[in-house]
Amino acid sequence: MGQTIKLVGVSAEFKRLEKLSKEEQRKQLLIESGLMTKSLANATPVDTGKAKGSWRIIPLKYDKVNVVNTTEYIEFLNRGSSKQAPSYFIERIALRHGKPLGSIVNIRRD
Repeated sequence: MGQTIKLVGVSAEFKRLEKLSKEEQRKQLLIESGLMTKSLANATPVDTGKAKGSWRIIPLKYDKVNVVNTTEYIEFLNRGSSKQAPSYFIERIALRHGKPLGSIVNIRRD
């Protein structure tokens, strides 16, 4: 003789747990991107301080962020124009903080 067990509310509980998991992932993403932004700011060469103070986190989807610096000369600093930081310091720091999805540095010319 077999028995049947009916579980009520399991689907709702799984959805709740999935939401908690996504919220925790988002929290960790923001923490790690904050640490990376701080590392980038600390490594950015300083003359006026504009480039160092221009690092920002832009939240995208639940599991993605962009870390940006809109200073017009950040590209040249990253290529080694200052003796205060090695060439490609942005890529080096980004790789210490996780696996990138796509290219690490995108240069926009608006």
